[in-house]
Amino acid sequence: MIEKTSSPIYEVSARIDKWQEGKYGPYGFAKVLSADPPVTEAIYFASVAKARPALGESFDCSISVVKGRWRVIALASEREPVEQALSGVVRSCCGSDMKRSWRIELDTAKDGINFATLTTQVLREAKVAHLDNGQPLSFMALLSPTGDWSVTKVLTPLAAEAITDHAGNLAFLALALTSWTPDTNRKSLTFAVNSPPSKVWPLVYVPTALLVKQSLRTIRQADAIDASAITSAKATLLHAAQVLQCGSAQELTDLSVDCLQLALTWDAAGARWNCRRLLGPLRLRDPNPGEVIDWVSACVTELETPAKAKVEEAADVAELCGDDEADGPQLKTNQASIKVRMDINDPRVGRGNISGYFSTSIVDAAGLAEGVTVVVRISSSTPPYWNAKRLHRSTPRREDL
Repeated sequence: MIEKTSSPIYEVSARIDKWQEGKYGPYGFAKVLSADPPVTEAIYFASVAKARPALGESFDCSISVVKGRWRVIALASEREPVEQALSGVVRSCCGSDMKRSWRIELDTAKDGINFATLTTQVLREAKVAHLDNGQPLSFMALLSPTGDWSVTKVLTPLAAEAITDHAGNLAFLALALTSWTPDTNRKSLTFAVNSPPSKVWPLVYVPTALLVKQSLRTIRQADAIDASAITSAKATLLHAAQVLQCGSAQELTDLSVDCLQLALTWDAAGARWNCRRLLGPLRLRDPNPGEVIDWVSACVTELETPAKAKVEEAADVAELCGDDEADGPQLKTNQASIKVRMDINDPRVGRGNISGYFSTSIVDAAGLAEGVTVVVRISSSTPPYWNAKRLHRSTPRREDL
């Protein structure tokens, strides 16, 4: 029973001693027992009630003026719950996966209750995956049937505040929150990002396309509350990189990881962290600044002619033969350039696809085409990736074979 009223509503304790029969069915006069009541009694119509209080026993209810008379408009059990703004500190967590919950000790007891419960569903709405013990937070909550306060919305900490330095390619460790193989047909996976000294683990979605591109075939679930997941992460990533870069076919098939290294970017519109770049493990490692590696075998996979001609160094012509004089000052000449993509497999850098621009004269003279084997010099570029800079030799296909 919840009657609408425009008059002030009072929360009181009351008691009904007997029922009477009226035009609209049984009714009773509820005697108000609370101190300093606005009225001594209010009428209670049983016909609109979901339940009847026991005669002679006190009960909590709401009273107000309806059509000029004081009435009981709602029993305490029928009142709509009201959210409360509370604050506290995380003391423990239990459960796993989506059934995990965090127990929060309130800064100040509310209605005689000292604890609140935070569920995974509510925490993820705040774009956060995990909270370490000792993390303060503020939140909205409702009283739950279990006797605790139940968190309905996290107010602070904000996911944006969990990471203060994310410039460049700073690598953050991310633990997998779910298992995955390519046949599961998922577009993204959830990861919990560890960013000490913060006790807040932001939630990040990693596109599975990035994993497939690196030949990662199995992701296994990790647990943020398991300390060994952090301590073993470095060794896991190092082993995975070694397998991806120079492991056998069977080792690639057996490879399974539960963590990644990510570069992140803040999405203000979505109020969440996004994966900007996968930093580890990689099939082809990132170069160090200024790094150059010579005599790298490669296989041409594609020739792409840019829409606009690119001005190339005349030295490129000498590079075809490896002429040392090519290292000296050269005049620039207007020659169209072609972007050549190639696969490399070298234990010094790993396996993957790189590209470089070569003048049309070099491409023609070297007989570059899809499937042609070449030997090149590669060097670092910005942002960090490998770029083919000099062509030492090629093994073009013979037309008469």
